[in-house]
Amino acid sequence: MDFFDVLTLLGGLGLFLYGMSQMSDGLKKLAGGKMQSILEKLTSNRVKAMLLGAGVTAVIQSSSATTVMVVGFVNSGIMKLSQVIGIIMGANIGTTITGWVLSLSGLQGDSFIIRMLKPASLAFVLALVGAILIVFLNKGKKPLIGKILIGLAILFIGMGFMSQSTAGLKDSAAFGNFIAVLTNPFFGVLLGFCMTAVVQSSSATLGILQALAISTGIPFNVVLPIILGENIGTCMTAFLSSIGANRNARRTAMVHFFFNAIGTSIALPAVYITQSLVNGGAGFWFWEMDVRPEHIAIIHSCFNVTFAFAFLPFTQLFEKLVMFVVHDKAEDDSADSVNTLTKMLDVRFLLTPALALEQSKKAVYIMANIAAKNVKLATGLLSDFSTQSSDIILENEVKLNVLAERISNYLVKIKNLPASEDKSVSKFLHSVRDIERIGDHAENITAAFAHLKDNGIDLSQASHTEIEILVKAVNDILEATTGLFEKGDIKSAQKIEPLEEAIDFLRDNFKERQMSRIKAGIDSIESGVVYNDILTDLERVADHCSNIALYIIEELYEKDGIKFEMQEYMRKALESSEFLGMYNGHKERYLGMC
Repeated sequence: MDFFDVLTLLGGLGLFLYGMSQMSDGLKKLAGGKMQSILEKLTSNRVKAMLLGAGVTAVIQSSSATTVMVVGFVNSGIMKLSQVIGIIMGANIGTTITGWVLSLSGLQGDSFIIRMLKPASLAFVLALVGAILIVFLNKGKKPLIGKILIGLAILFIGMGFMSQSTAGLKDSAAFGNFIAVLTNPFFGVLLGFCMTAVVQSSSATLGILQALAISTGIPFNVVLPIILGENIGTCMTAFLSSIGANRNARRTAMVHFFFNAIGTSIALPAVYITQSLVNGGAGFWFWEMDVRPEHIAIIHSCFNVTFAFAFLPFTQLFEKLVMFVVHDKAEDDSADSVNTLTKMLDVRFLLTPALALEQSKKAVYIMANIAAKNVKLATGLLSDFSTQSSDIILENEVKLNVLAERISNYLVKIKNLPASEDKSVSKFLHSVRDIERIGDHAENITAAFAHLKDNGIDLSQASHTEIEILVKAVNDILEATTGLFEKGDIKSAQKIEPLEEAIDFLRDNFKERQMSRIKAGIDSIESGVVYNDILTDLERVADHCSNIALYIIEELYEKDGIKFEMQEYMRKALESSEFLGMYNGHKERYLGMC
């Protein structure tokens, strides 16, 4: 090989890795947050866990991505260690699909169909179809499918360059000597491990092997140890991902390593012992024969599938092994600490943007519930002022501020989302801001009731009743709004605005009544000022609930491809008979409590 052959080899490898990355990214985006919902529905059924792990990996074409994902799930407390062992075993099966796709390069024949299926021809067909989907049919999920196809095309082109650049190695004495060294299985395993650890992709190692099989020819006894070594090397991604994670997340990475390392430790001696015994010691007839790309796919599949099913009954032993290696220690965080509450915002999920967005939604829901709880605690001080409740409100307010900062910082790190979900990030950022402001109003209400108590200011019975009515309405709108993060449907979101408008009416009506009582000498001016402040804070809470509902409505409209104009939507809503019916119903119900 001369300088330009080496350059072509490295460039081909670069194209191969880039194509693999583009294809995998496209597949992950196409799958979206569904991967999480699929994995979270796992039961203790180990077979189901393995099949789901295989399915998810086959979809996203990366066992490393699946393993990193489950490390994040375990670190976040979403899943238990016992659940993910089966997934990891299944991931090893799912990743074998790539080898079969790449084995198309070994097709032989001159028929039209065979020639079209060869990567040299198929790459340009895929690139053409992908470009059409991205440039001319760029709606919905078509651009994502186009990205996947172009990624696969680039992968095939890169593999072609690698095969072309290494063709001269077939007659090279130096390469022959190198192959001779690799007949020692230890060096083969070491090479496979190092290659995969460096490129962070077992599929890339397989691709390089298949390219070499086409251009130079590699014997079976050299290929086998390299494939077994790359299975161990792919564990490095999970190991790196588990750095800084909790103990169970580190144990998850260890499961991946032990599964592949033990499998290799059993398979390699078993094959070599059998080889020395068959045919009267002459060994397998194919032992020193050159393999083809499809043979490499077969070897990889046989090893991964066989050991996944063989080790499946021993998942509890794997769990005990990693529990022994990574000892238990006392946890630092309480169940309701900010660190525990934000565990789902795992940086590993950022590798799968749709999943990171789904986790952010969960964090926003937690934050919304804390804010709603604070408002309920604050308004409860009207009838029974408690220093203990006041302290809890202030503690929760600190949590809300920290949560707002952490969730916002996490959201801005989510990149490369599909167009249909990209705007959801800004909607969640706005929602976080509104929820944080709801917490501020709860703090203001607490301060107002503390002022009444500390200064011995009494509210009239009428004022007391009116605040209780508005509190009931505000708690109702808070409950409906927090539920939107779970339901997320238009009908539920559209019920918020009529209630918010009714709360506006109640505030204005009650303020007029309060003014009349002050003029009549029933309430003092000082109590009137505090009363107005409380009503204003309660009404502002409803305003923020309205904002959140409108963000969700806008997001749902845009996901369905409908252009959303806020002013036009509000104009039509306020004029609709359905809106007026709900609005009048709320007014009558709450005024009837006076």
